Amino acid sequence: MSTLADEGDRDARASATSEKEAQARRAETPEATEVDVWSSFEESVAYMRRLAELYDEAFVAPRAAAKRSAVPTVASIDAAKQHAREGIELLATNLLNVSSAIVEGLDHQVREPDRRQTKGL
Repeated sequence: MSTLADEGDRDARASATSEKEAQARRAETPEATEVDVWSSFEESVAYMRRLAELYDEAFVAPRAAAKRSAVPTVASIDAAKQHAREGIELLATNLLNVSSAIVEGLDHQVREPDRRQTKGL
């Protein structure tokens, strides 16, 4: 059975790899940027959901199954805090990327009619 730290590390590595791949694709085309940003954001949400499942398995389920109250170790609580912090940072970064892509798309839509009017004059 894998531990919470192992699962979180594996998810973090996969997420970091996905983020690097998404950044490389963003450089290719503006249209791909919007799709990649949303994909990255969705991956972050999936990562956070997986973390929530791991926490349930690690902390909630054992307590419910135990007749007496089980206390998590300091190490497991510290690992949970670290994984949560990393997940929130990843989610915040991807949310910023999505917001930036939306702003860039809106700017492009605003500038395009201006360019057409300038060329037409």
